[in-house]
Amino acid sequence: MAKRGRKKSGVNKTLEIKAILEKDADASPKAISAALAAKGIDATPTYVSTIKSKLKKAGGEPSKGRRGGRKAKAGSDNVSLSALVETKKFAEKMGGVNKLKSVIDALAKLD
Repeated sequence: MAKRGRKKSGVNKTLEIKAILEKDADASPKAISAALAAKGIDATPTYVSTIKSKLKKAGGEPSKGRRGGRKAKAGSDNVSLSALVETKKFAEKMGGVNKLKSVIDALAKLD
């Protein structure tokens, strides 16, 4: 069965991009794409940008793109799975989650 997909050009585009970035770390994807085109290597600015981003991540540099996920609210505690399982067992002993909620509400009023 014949393989489908792109034909290999014999040139490692990632290594070529890496070599250009070693000379000029601030080179834009358009400039890198143009430099590669002068060598006869077809690489779009989008492709160059993707490779440049992956190289930064591999090098340990934080990317300037997306930020991390939602941060926890101040004062909130992370709950472990084992704590949730223990709480569920306790809720069952108390007569269910609704009963446990009413007990907790009563405790809150005591403070």
